[in-house]
Amino acid sequence: MTPRHNEFKAFLDDHVNLNPDRTKKLNARVEVINSFVNDHADLQICLDGDLIPQGSYASRTIIKPQRRNDFAADVLVPMKEVDGWEPKRCSIKLHKAFDDSACYGDKAKLGKHCATIDYAGDVHVDIVPFVTQADGLTYITHRTKNQFILADPTALSSWFVRQNKAAGGHLVKTVSCGTTALQRDRRSSCPRCWRAVSNRSPRTRTCRARWSRWSTT
Repeated sequence: MTPRHNEFKAFLDDHVNLNPDRTKKLNARVEVINSFVNDHADLQICLDGDLIPQGSYASRTIIKPQRRNDFAADVLVPMKEVDGWEPKRCSIKLHKAFDDSACYGDKAKLGKHCATIDYAGDVHVDIVPFVTQADGLTYITHRTKNQFILADPTALSSWFVRQNKAAGGHLVKTVSCGTTALQRDRRSSCPRCWRAVSNRSPRTRTCRARWSRWSTT
């Protein structure tokens, strides 16, 4: 490796990537959640396999959180279609299993698309019902709208892995650095610039200049 490569690796380790201890702890927690779900008697009617990492957890682009912030990890819980179940019942049933348990009762929250296990000040794990219906298509659910939403997040994860391989492993680094820059800029002293990024107004040129200065310091 050249000195530049070493410097960039040190930058990723120190400022961008989730540190190995937190990654190891996250993986261990997901394994325990997976065992809990698969062993729970009330969920056997709908379960259809082990938890599947999703989003930044699957793509290995979870970034180091800012001070006093936790980070999020998404997992899918594969479910089969159950006769008579409304879409909202999937997440409600899942949340109830956690909420009734001694281990997760004080950590479980019910969201629109998922049940969340919140390890306060560290990480929250969003557990998303992922339903395969009789036609072979896959859906996530929206509890408050009581809808099945056609989606195949596993295909997106597979696509990202292929693209990262084609890019020699640099796509993961690029996405992680970009997310870190956005997070850092969002918490900067220039809220007008952040709003400009969100609205894609001409002021984005100012923001890009600021990112450029930050990335070279």
